[in-house]
Amino acid sequence: MNATPPPCAPSPATPSLVSSHHVLVDIEALGRRPGSAIIELAAVAFSPEAGRLGQSFTVRIEPESPFTAQLDTLEWHRRQGTWPRAEGGQGFSLDDALQAFCDWAEGLGPVEGYWSWGSTYDFPLLDPAFDHCGLVPPWKYYECRCARTVWHLAFPGKRPDKRPHLALEDAMAAARDLMTAMEVLG
Repeated sequence: MNATPPPCAPSPATPSLVSSHHVLVDIEALGRRPGSAIIELAAVAFSPEAGRLGQSFTVRIEPESPFTAQLDTLEWHRRQGTWPRAEGGQGFSLDDALQAFCDWAEGLGPVEGYWSWGSTYDFPLLDPAFDHCGLVPPWKYYECRCARTVWHLAFPGKRPDKRPHLALEDAMAAARDLMTAMEVLG
């Protein structure tokens, strides 16, 4: 690795999880299609049984070739204030970021399922990125799950609270919303 991997410490207010845990993954990218440049990757472990969040992971990623950007997405990020980054500084290479994420996920032990908020964005953009870097994602295809679908089953027609489009904050909010929906559905 060219740089020190990002810190992957457990959140201070969340002790280790009970019996089984899941992981909710969130990305920010410069487009909505596979092949778009990923600029942020975050994940949070959570336990639906205990109703709490566990360890979290977050890393900023520098866009690189051959990944692309869509002009409408760049404009959307500019209006949101999420790109270009106001705080400046370098992110990690895609290879280093994905390897650090794999190391973090491996350190969690067995994971019952990997979730994202929607089935058409996070995993479909991450899979080609892992391929490009010659890495295997920590999930199997059958472990990928859609948190938004569970939310809509529990709360038809209701939208969750607005999120800031910062990967770690979005992942934590989505995991909380998913646990709420799971509790309602039993």
